Amino acid sequence: MKDKILDLLLHNAGSCMSGQQISRMLNISRTAVWKHIKTLQDQGYPIQSIDRKGYQLSVGESYFTVDDLKSRLDTKWIGRQITVLPTVDSTNLYARKLKDKLSHGDIVVAEEQTKGKGRQGKSWSSPRGDGIWVTIFLRPSFSIEKAAFITQLAAAAMWYSIKKNTDIETKIKWPNDLLIGEKKVSGILTELAGELSQIDFMLVGVGLNVNTDFFTEEIKDTATSLKQITGKKLDRTKLLTNFLEQFEVYYDEICHNATSENALGIIRQHSSVLNKWIYITRYGQRIEAKAVNILDNGALEVAYKDKTREILSGGEVSVRTCQEIDG
Repeated sequence: MKDKILDLLLHNAGSCMSGQQISRMLNISRTAVWKHIKTLQDQGYPIQSIDRKGYQLSVGESYFTVDDLKSRLDTKWIGRQITVLPTVDSTNLYARKLKDKLSHGDIVVAEEQTKGKGRQGKSWSSPRGDGIWVTIFLRPSFSIEKAAFITQLAAAAMWYSIKKNTDIETKIKWPNDLLIGEKKVSGILTELAGELSQIDFMLVGVGLNVNTDFFTEEIKDTATSLKQITGKKLDRTKLLTNFLEQFEVYYDEICHNATSENALGIIRQHSSVLNKWIYITRYGQRIEAKAVNILDNGALEVAYKDKTREILSGGEVSVRTCQEIDG
């Protein structure tokens, strides 16, 4: 019910809605309205209580709501259950804790993450109301070998959503980042639980910097947002729903085929590492190699200076272009 109240306030942003008006529209008591408003305020939503007038959200405020997401999401199985949180440590951590209550395709969305993280334990800045911080919960029926491609698949789906909404063609940095120039705009963290023969569940955590104006000194030289590039505030819900819709398309393709040719086309064509010299960091050692191919399963094939070749999976290494390090 509090989501419905928030949705009403968002649709009437800049105008006051009385408690009586809200109670009549939602068929609940004014006391219930007051309690739900208080919960929303305690969760951090900037709802003003104005004497003799009612409740108001400022013009320009943008929030995810379950009703809005469901009404705009055109999918078959993703998002049948949607959880929207004002703040959380991490959407992946939250989904992992609720794994026994979640079904295939359920999503967790947060306005803010206090402990967002990327690969290899790196932190991810997730300020309130500025970006997309979402986890897709999956119970795959395919093998772990195919599951390794899911990170790439998510990157291709996010590339599609960004392109559709901004006309920006990002670069995909194998295995899990999207770049504009040399700066990161999106990152993907895929985690799974299970055994060699069977996956119990997967978490596909995705972060996208959408409307962030400023970054901290620590990351301002390596991170960017869509707003910084376009100069415009963008519709986060549209970006999110477009991403989820395309992710479902690619996922269904790999369920019925060996791979997703559509996703692979994007990954290869817009790779930031293919045919470039890169540094591979593994077990504390840095080795130079040339990225020569992205295989159908998403693995990266590299050639070393001694002419030997190796197939790398995303979880075992960190990759950076030589230009990125050497300037």
